[in-house]
Amino acid sequence: HGSKLKQPLLVDDSLCDFDPLNRSSGLSVNAEYGIIFGTTTSSVNSRTEDDASASFSSPSINVQRMITIPFLSESNKEASLLNILGIPTSLEKYTQVPPKRRSPFKYSTDKSDDGWEFSLVDFAVPHTSPDYPHGRVYGVSLVIQRNTYCTYYRDLSLCLEESPVTPKDSSKFDDQAILPELILSSLSPEMKEQLKNEKWSSQFSGDHGDLIGIALISSNNVIPSMRASLMALHESIAKANEQVQGGETMTHLLNPLADLLGTSVSEYIGPDSFKPILEPYLNAGSNAWIDRPLFDQKNLCEKRWGEMLIDVLPPVSLALTFSAIMLEQKVVMFSSRRSMLLACVQSIVTFLCPLEWTHLIVPVVPDEMVADLLQYPAPYIIGISSDSSNGNSWIDDLPDDVTLVDLDIGRVILASVLGDKADEDSTRASALRSQVLYLSEELGRYIGHNIYPREWQCDMIPYRVNIPAAKINEGVTS
Repeated sequence: HGSKLKQPLLVDDSLCDFDPLNRSSGLSVNAEYGIIFGTTTSSVNSRTEDDASASFSSPSINVQRMITIPFLSESNKEASLLNILGIPTSLEKYTQVPPKRRSPFKYSTDKSDDGWEFSLVDFAVPHTSPDYPHGRVYGVSLVIQRNTYCTYYRDLSLCLEESPVTPKDSSKFDDQAILPELILSSLSPEMKEQLKNEKWSSQFSGDHGDLIGIALISSNNVIPSMRASLMALHESIAKANEQVQGGETMTHLLNPLADLLGTSVSEYIGPDSFKPILEPYLNAGSNAWIDRPLFDQKNLCEKRWGEMLIDVLPPVSLALTFSAIMLEQKVVMFSSRRSMLLACVQSIVTFLCPLEWTHLIVPVVPDEMVADLLQYPAPYIIGISSDSSNGNSWIDDLPDDVTLVDLDIGRVILASVLGDKADEDSTRASALRSQVLYLSEELGRYIGHNIYPREWQCDMIPYRVNIPAAKINEGVTS
């Protein structure tokens, strides 16, 4: 089987052609562009026609591209696919995340003291141009948002907190919220004036959740350096505003980050004003990669993704997923973690090597496209976020020929219909499904014995036990 699975080229020319001059700048191994995006009000207009076309609406949240910041030098603009073919207008659909649901357990520190939820998300955006060889744009987004009234879910009981911090409540931190000296020294006079007179974090009325973020994107998979850069930016602002008492951090404020990014809506602020602010963090994220080829980051990313897939799926579930893909079936991966969706969709395809998946693949499907893609007539591998407003309803109504891989639970539900739908009631189709389940169980056992020998061989007696005979005799006589 697998008539459409083909062997790839042994050498990727796009990764081998690497200009040392670009490496020396530290920017070629990191992002090519930065995108600042956020919620808008009626008084906020898009900066350009191109940016206006990139806006979109989701329930109760209107997210729009505010500004595009190029990091390419004049010497390497001509080599950038994003510069030549353009940035996908649908980018913001993949960068933002919905508000977090309420949980009875406090399992992570993902909310600041001034009311911001924060997320760092890896993503990949399909590029529609036929001249784009990689097929997708890679990126990482740092998103902060206020879940004030949970209008996204239209149900107050799903809020993360019983009494979430509102913009009015967070004003008590305004006097002590500051930007680090590294950023202050890079601010233009116009930005300083804008930050002083009009704070983005206080311009909303509170009947919608505020959201703002920055995404770093590249035509190559340089996610490790982009992720390190955004982590450095967040850490820098958080540390500048933290207060420590008794050895414990008492405050974690992100209003300064929101206001800094929010100044991009001003007509007096342009991309050139943001570039010197972000460059030190890009350089910090690039330090480990300046003297190494680009594909080192790609290889590291694929290794980490593979480890994440093996960690979230038990061996038999992993084998069943692999079998469904080898049979060119429709596969849906489901998780509340968007970076996990990207990791598992990409790594399961990598596991096919030396074969190549030539059908549709979308690591995270935007909400408005899910219903259509689920009915797509050809094989596919897609990721659906359970945090979406309709996530559970989509899964409840999956077509019979779709295999569900639930990454949060670690289970796989094999499609009830395999192969031709015309044979779905025949003995042949039932026998095929039984054979797939049996093969996957045996393959899963083999994987388990090799990856988790202690757990999978606990009922076995090792054939060779390295215990000296003298020790055995000594134990018997005693």
